Amino acid sequence: MATQPAISVVMPVYNGEAFVAQAIDSILAQSFENFEYIIVDDGSVDRTPEILAEYSRRDGRVRVHRQPNRGVTQALNQGIQIARAPLIARMDADDVSLPTRFAKQIQYLNANPDVAVLGSSFYPIDAKGEQGDLHTYPTEPGLVAWSMLFYNSLAHPTVMMRRSVLDPVAAYNVEYRNIEQDYDLFSRLSLVTRLANLAEPLLLYRVWGGNVSHNADRANHVLRDFVVRHGIEIDLDDATALLGLARDRFPSEPERIRRMASIIRRMRSQYVKRFASDPRDVRAIDQDAAMRLWLLAALSVGRSPWLGLSLASAATRIRPSSIAPFASKVATRLQQRARM
Repeated sequence: MATQPAISVVMPVYNGEAFVAQAIDSILAQSFENFEYIIVDDGSVDRTPEILAEYSRRDGRVRVHRQPNRGVTQALNQGIQIARAPLIARMDADDVSLPTRFAKQIQYLNANPDVAVLGSSFYPIDAKGEQGDLHTYPTEPGLVAWSMLFYNSLAHPTVMMRRSVLDPVAAYNVEYRNIEQDYDLFSRLSLVTRLANLAEPLLLYRVWGGNVSHNADRANHVLRDFVVRHGIEIDLDDATALLGLARDRFPSEPERIRRMASIIRRMRSQYVKRFASDPRDVRAIDQDAAMRLWLLAALSVGRSPWLGLSLASAATRIRPSSIAPFASKVATRLQQRARM
């Protein structure tokens, strides 16, 4: 291994004996080999320490740091402090990185020096390794940042980041001990750098009973702080409602539809004016905002046809060419909602 690694892989683990060996094997099998693998054992009391010791003995790239149990966030910060490379790759102890993940991410970052945070799509897998449907994220930097106002638009364990944009001591906010620390970090970074996703899936994301679960209250707290930091002039109760728009979870009552449409239009206007100077970003944001309005229009037609027509008109004004392509997408989204 080269003296100076190109990538520092940071992986926290707590009582991960069930899947940690599979996670480590997937990293050690990467086609891009110049990395160090920092595994922070956050006070495991199962067989995890023995498993980690064996891998550390077998491969010099594996560096194990053991500490008392302090939670995922402090384990991540500890790993970043130890890291020596200019790039930080995240990994979770129950996931599987596909073999070309690092090669493809470092290739993209080398070609796009303005992007400091890069994730990807992924396939979910269950405890038995059975694979689910592809889970995608927006790819264009402007759209990734805009989407942070609705949901976390980066999958944490897929991410590779430039260490230069991270606080070397406390990159992650310790207020979020085990959950939503990634959403908080990425929302803050979206104000100072560009974020992107590769469309290609580069990870198998384990969904099982041992996962640290998403917490709506914590996500709501992140989102409200994010709106304040942006200086976007909407009521914070409206900021709470934005979580309802994440992943196309839209209301069905006409009055709530009207309220959601008003939020989208105000946010799109303010965001584009303040944060989207690149025409490509503006186009991507306009496309997303118009899609959301078209979806609301389609949902309102049955109960309030005039509201549906009004929202369709608003979507067309934002994106005049949206009628034909979005009509097909709306139909697809509504079919997906019907199956949920």
